[in-house]
Amino acid sequence: MKKGDLRRFNGPLTGVSSFSVGDLFVILDIVQPRSALPQQVTFLVGDRVEEGWGLPWIMNNSEALNAAG
Repeated sequence: MKKGDLRRFNGPLTGVSSFSVGDLFVILDIVQPRSALPQQVTFLVGDRVEEGWGLPWIMNNSEALNAAG
């Protein structure tokens, strides 16, 4: 996963009301915090920017889309 990748949430998204299965989003940034936390992802979904989501959660709850969709 890298900046600019287009992804789609897949299910189930248990405990998350901000997104729905099938929502598309674009990766804006991936950063490694100084602490032992996993890499954090910033992405654009709909009309808002979401920050601080753990990379493992994003990888496990979404799928990459290619240019063809």
